[in-house]
Amino acid sequence: MLIIKWVIKIMNIMCALALAAAFISSRFSPEALPYVSVAGMFVPVLILVNVFFVVFWAVKMDLFFLYSLFALLAGLGQVNRFFAVGSWDKTMRDGDFRVMSYNVRSFNRDRWTDDSDAAGNISKLLKELSPDIVCFQEYAERMVDLSDWKYKYVVISAPDGNAIFSKYPIVNKSSRRFEDNSSSIYADIRMPSGRIVRVYCVHLNSLGIAPGEVNDLPGKPSDEIKSEVKGLIRRLDRGFRGQQKQIELLRADMDSSPYPNIVMGDFNNTPFSYTYRTVLGGDMTDAFSEAGFGFGRTFRMIRMYPLRIDFIMADENAFEVRDFSTIDEKSSDHNPVTAVLGMTSGKTDEK
Repeated sequence: MLIIKWVIKIMNIMCALALAAAFISSRFSPEALPYVSVAGMFVPVLILVNVFFVVFWAVKMDLFFLYSLFALLAGLGQVNRFFAVGSWDKTMRDGDFRVMSYNVRSFNRDRWTDDSDAAGNISKLLKELSPDIVCFQEYAERMVDLSDWKYKYVVISAPDGNAIFSKYPIVNKSSRRFEDNSSSIYADIRMPSGRIVRVYCVHLNSLGIAPGEVNDLPGKPSDEIKSEVKGLIRRLDRGFRGQQKQIELLRADMDSSPYPNIVMGDFNNTPFSYTYRTVLGGDMTDAFSEAGFGFGRTFRMIRMYPLRIDFIMADENAFEVRDFSTIDEKSSDHNPVTAVLGMTSGKTDEK
């Protein structure tokens, strides 16, 4: 029994250290601390495991529960990245506008799902929600009814691309191509008030992991699981390094913007990543953390796992987040996210 107890304690220490590493991993670039960033992908599991250890040792009146407790407390200020309980005041005010980000996976062009009318279903959703500004990732030109959005900026880099659709005039636009067909585009949009905002639509480097590789792991032999997990970790680390270069370029663009920024898109990374922290900087707010509710899961294809990789961020000095929603929509492998933003009074267009 003594050996078993110490095996459990060693596992506890490892899980507590992994969680602490996950919470601090966003402060360091993947180049500076290789593999540490990988821990951020497993925060939901690590939180649950450490909560279990706290309860397990506390029931036994063993002070060993402090290891997991301290690890959990280390991330207390980041809880709303994982689980949000936002504002209950959802009232839209004059001048408020709704934005939406959606990775549409080419409107099911490649028949990855049995939904034969994915494009039609997405069109219906857009009509129903009627956002003022929409950012699409993995956008492909198809028979999608987007007639309500008079202004658009579409950049296709085979086989698909990014697109910004707006009900308000686009006065300027530009794009930046990254490696692996990922990219970011922006549009400067003149709002009804006459003020201009810069909207970024971002699709960062994929981590190159198919959902089936993760979903099928539990049914495989232990030695095969060990080998495949090592391979997955190596690919994750390689993907994070690629994202680092992309996100630093994006951040430089944001810093040079003469207008308040709104960043929307598929980051292919979690809220506990260097990628997320770099975009957030000291001047942006995560709309989910401000006004969302629950886990905010946006990537649908990994079963029973609250993976949030699609984001809406807004300049905290220029916008107030009134509302945020994650829409349960099965027409893509991502859920769309929407936010209602209000422009703060007394702010000028220029930073």
